[in-house]
Amino acid sequence: MAANGLVKFVERHLERLEAGVDEILANGSERAVHRFRVSTRRLNEPLLLIGTVDPSAAKQVKRARKALKRLRNLFGEVRDLDVLRDGLTDERHSNGLPAEGKAKLIDMLTSQRRAGFVAALEGLSGTSPVQTASRIRNLTEDVCTKGGDKRQSALLSVAREMWRKRADAALRFDSFDDDCAGFHALRIHLKGLRYCTELLYRMENKDDDAVLTAFVGMQNALGAWNDHLFAARHLARVATNDASFANDPDWSAAILECAAWRVRHSVEQRSLARDKWPALREMIHAARDGKTTTCSKSVDAAALAAALRSVVGPTAKSP
Repeated sequence: MAANGLVKFVERHLERLEAGVDEILANGSERAVHRFRVSTRRLNEPLLLIGTVDPSAAKQVKRARKALKRLRNLFGEVRDLDVLRDGLTDERHSNGLPAEGKAKLIDMLTSQRRAGFVAALEGLSGTSPVQTASRIRNLTEDVCTKGGDKRQSALLSVAREMWRKRADAALRFDSFDDDCAGFHALRIHLKGLRYCTELLYRMENKDDDAVLTAFVGMQNALGAWNDHLFAARHLARVATNDASFANDPDWSAAILECAAWRVRHSVEQRSLARDKWPALREMIHAARDGKTTTCSKSVDAAALAAALRSVVGPTAKSP
């Protein structure tokens, strides 16, 4: 039943969110921060579904989504610093930075991460993750236990329509501009579409690793591109700090070279994303329109379109 799948999806990610909070409070690990933030994103999809199926819950849904966003944003800077610091363990990302200079940089990033983490914990004390999780559980139970078969049908119908709207938003990106705006927007849209697909799989009791692999591959390229840009900006700020210039100009110059390396490699990741997008876009478009992809030169795109189409069902042709 669709409701059972919805409940399982919500419970899985509520458990991850709660476990993430416990682990963050226990040791503040990078893994806990990442899993916690991902869970807050994935829970957005079922909340949107609940609010549409049961308009009487709209205010509660809005409140829960706002709380999740606030929780996610608390640890955004911490997560960015974790990725940047871990990247320096790759010799390529340090661009030949001498061991002493790398150790100094990692120590600085660790201090920044510690300060950001303390600030996030202070913000967390002013929120109530447990109350937010309880509210989401209650909303899910309410929407899934009333209405009988009619409610089951509505849940599935709305979930499919949500997927189509997500697909439409992604399909607007026929190509990319030279600036960063298109890439950033597509990255966000594809996250939502991927999570919506995962929710549909759970509600339909279906699975297809190939489909999710296609989304993940594109997201990885876009994510790496975004990580390079953040690294370049942050490293440049570190290097151009007045104290760095005054006390260790050679170190500042070396950090700027690292930043330049990250900029150059962001271009490579952007090109990789450009290369991946046509096949993935074709797959999404075919699933959206209920077509096969006979004109495609990509066997993977055709197979993925068929797999997704089996989940989202037939629909009218896109305008």
